[in-house]
Amino acid sequence: MRTLFARLIVALCLTSLVACTTVRPVLESGAAPMSAQQVRISVGPGDKLTITRIDGTVLQLTVSAVLPDAIEGSYAGASGVTRIQIDQIRRIERRQFDGSKSALLGLGIFLGLGLVLAAVVPPMP
Repeated sequence: MRTLFARLIVALCLTSLVACTTVRPVLESGAAPMSAQQVRISVGPGDKLTITRIDGTVLQLTVSAVLPDAIEGSYAGASGVTRIQIDQIRRIERRQFDGSKSALLGLGIFLGLGLVLAAVVPPMP
């Protein structure tokens, strides 16, 4: 019985560590060039962005600074800071933590684990 209780505690701890993220569009230029002011309002240091350039290249960037005409940051595979000119950006998306998705996933795992344990563990006399 003690090992079952320990396993339940471990399962609860692992379930509480579940987190989901969502990628949301921040800005999309369409036919007109992207406004530097729009970027400065929507993007800040520390944001994890997916940037699509006009030429179609896609970068996963962690922003270190937003300049009047560019976004600076780092991405995997590059050493140092990368600068992307705002007029060369077609689309910006931000990865964000989604609390509701995480809560629902955690609850689903917890309930599923409870159902499995109820089916496997014999009832106590």
